[in-house]
Amino acid sequence: MHKITFSEKFVVTNKISETLKKSLDKKLIIKEITRAWKNNERVNNEDFYTEYYYTKLQFMKYYKWIGEYAADHYFQKHDHRILFAGYSAIVLRPNESLTFHNHVNDWDYHNDSYDVSALYPLVVKENKNPTNLIFSYSNGRFKKQKFKIPLHENILTMFSSHLQHAILPNQTGKNMILLSIKFLNADSL
Repeated sequence: MHKITFSEKFVVTNKISETLKKSLDKKLIIKEITRAWKNNERVNNEDFYTEYYYTKLQFMKYYKWIGEYAADHYFQKHDHRILFAGYSAIVLRPNESLTFHNHVNDWDYHNDSYDVSALYPLVVKENKNPTNLIFSYSNGRFKKQKFKIPLHENILTMFSSHLQHAILPNQTGKNMILLSIKFLNADSL
């Protein structure tokens, strides 16, 4: 008997290593993201697209280091190669949220879609009511299923880019800053 998988939905969480954490200039990363966010440097300037709420970032080696770390650890654990493809940031003020979306462009699947996405929280003030990343999916006849993961600093969350996901309202009372990283399946290139 041979099992064939048509599509896979997954969520992986991983605490980043102390070595990587120490090698990042977190203050500089936060300063640059905040600067770009305040200057309204958006991935898409049309407010009816979800990418409007993503901040476009200039190259910084630290973003790539986090992406390469994620890709290496994903390969070690799951024996599947993914390639770092891009990054942006999300800044949510208190009580702001990010609506359901995915990272697959239905109109340009080959040039503007990704296979694996990741969120790396840089600033998430801890409190008794954590802010959650929520996923919506269907599992056969079980429709409109939901799954949530609390967002915490230094906990990387990777997931299938085609999964519908949202960030529930920021409950921390302080701006939340997240690095969003995208990957492509190395086998499909």
